[in-house]
Amino acid sequence: MRKARFAVSFLLVVLLHGVAVAAAAEPIVITHLVYTHSGTVFQEWIMSLAERYEKQNPGIDIDIIIGDHAKFDTMRIAGMPPDVIDLPDYAHLGPLGELVDIMPYLQRDNLVRQLHPAVLQSLTTPSGAVYSVPWQLAINTMYFNRDMFNEAGVTTPDKMGSMWTWDTLYQTARKLTRDLNGDGIPETFGVDRPVGAMWRVLTFQAGGSFYEWDEFLQPVKSLWSSEPVVKAIEFNERFFREGLTATLNAQIADQTAFYFWNGKTAINMNDGVALVGAYLKDADFDWDFSLMPRGDAGPVTMFNGSGPHIIAATKNFEAVWDWIKFLAFNRDTVNEYMSVMSVMPALSAAMPSYPAVAGVAHKSYQVLFEQTNYPQPYTQWPVAAELNPRRVNMNPVWQGTVSARTHLETLNEQMQNIINQQRAAD
Repeated sequence: MRKARFAVSFLLVVLLHGVAVAAAAEPIVITHLVYTHSGTVFQEWIMSLAERYEKQNPGIDIDIIIGDHAKFDTMRIAGMPPDVIDLPDYAHLGPLGELVDIMPYLQRDNLVRQLHPAVLQSLTTPSGAVYSVPWQLAINTMYFNRDMFNEAGVTTPDKMGSMWTWDTLYQTARKLTRDLNGDGIPETFGVDRPVGAMWRVLTFQAGGSFYEWDEFLQPVKSLWSSEPVVKAIEFNERFFREGLTATLNAQIADQTAFYFWNGKTAINMNDGVALVGAYLKDADFDWDFSLMPRGDAGPVTMFNGSGPHIIAATKNFEAVWDWIKFLAFNRDTVNEYMSVMSVMPALSAAMPSYPAVAGVAHKSYQVLFEQTNYPQPYTQWPVAAELNPRRVNMNPVWQGTVSARTHLETLNEQMQNIINQQRAAD
């Protein structure tokens, strides 16, 4: 009987040991949600990078998920959020406690000095927290078509210096919107897609802001109908009303043919530096960078240190942090990222490589560094989707069905109601 008990006990120990070994062998899975609209080139690259990382780090599985805001919202509501998200419009979750403040870990691992100061400053809240991993300098850039300017005998923005203002922007757009064959339909236009980031950049150039904020970086007051915002929107509306853009132009059947990278529009204030890798590397016309035009607040643009967020609910933070450091602080990885996307890195040591790697060494790329001296107000903190200016429909103004002031007054009331409801629910 004693031998039988011993045999059973021994078998139980063996089984338990086997279970323990199997449990110990279970890999740590890191789920990384990548934005659907980041493009297939980036998606294929990061999946390849994840495979290489797994080989270098046995016991770690990087699960790359391609998705959008709805995908993340579903995972979040179900209580199973990913460990990392690479999506716009969610930085506002940081002060609410749903994202990891990575500043203590940047300091712990001596990474602060490796980052470009302007990038880090743009991400740092008044309390000193950083909720986005500094991976790239996401900066809205002023592009111009040098060929179009030269052919029309118009001075280029880079030669105007401080004279490159809202007035010269408007006058230039008029001169470069040209009906060369006299059929009443321009063959070239002055401004590309003023429906996107351009009107928000103009708002900041006018000294405007969309909201006032509390100490927790939550909006407390809508400023959508304030005079600087009205001024910017009324100025931007002129490009549509006077037919200086192909966008929303009823005369133009294929408006995509006039996107800046197709060489038929003179000025683009709507895109960031990633446009170079996506569309301009092989452009058959001479384009270049310049500073933004000067408004009341100067040649302001929008920029920040764009990058992933780590979800606070992650159960494997140190493993996730190691993956993030491999993405954002490994020099070889950052150089690959620059080559694939032609973006400007947040890593200071990699910045000197940007012109050659991105293929812009013959362009006025120094302007991009100069532009960081003119950021949007640091009071522009991220907000939830329903308050996000990027998602606001301004088409009624651009299409001329309602005045800018009337539309903004309506928006102001709507936004203030949303703010009041959110604050009442807290």
